[in-house]
Amino acid sequence: MPWRCDRENLKGDTMTSQDTLVVGFDGHDASIAALEHAAGLAARLDAAVVVVHVLDLGDTPLDPDAARWEPDTAHRVARLRARVAEIVDAHDAAWAFEATAGDVVDVLVDRADAVDATWIVLGAPRRGLLARMDRMLGEAVAARILTRSVSPVVVVPSPS
Repeated sequence: MPWRCDRENLKGDTMTSQDTLVVGFDGHDASIAALEHAAGLAARLDAAVVVVHVLDLGDTPLDPDAARWEPDTAHRVARLRARVAEIVDAHDAAWAFEATAGDVVDVLVDRADAVDATWIVLGAPRRGLLARMDRMLGEAVAARILTRSVSPVVVVPSPS
C-alpha cells in the first residue's frame, strides 16, 4: 500500500487513457537524470509520469520504535515529492508520485504492470565503491527489472 499517492496532477480520467512512464526515484543524481529525461519525454508525447519511490533506510529514522519515526519518514518523503514536483512541473507533464515499502524491483515492475507502462525509466547504476558493493550483493536494479518486466526499460546515464 502506498505511503502517499498523489494523482491530482494527472490529465484525463484514468492513468491508462494515455501513455505512461514509470520512473524509479530515490533522489540521487542518477534518478534525477532519469526523471528529467522522463518528464521531457512525457511532455513531448503528452504522456503521464508515475514517479515511484521505494522507502529505504535513508528515508526512515534508525529506531522504528521512536515516537518521531512516522512523522520523520513522512517529512523525508514530502521533501522527495517536492523535488519531483519541481522537476516534472518544469516540463509541464502530467504526473503522480507514490512512495511505498518493498523490494525495489517488485514494486517498480508491479506498478508498471498496473498502469500498462509504455516504458520504465531508471537512472544508470552507480559507479565506484558503492557499485562494487552492490554487485557483490546481487545484480543491479536495472538488470533485475529487465528480466522481469514486460515494459521496455530505458536506463538514463548519470550526468557525471
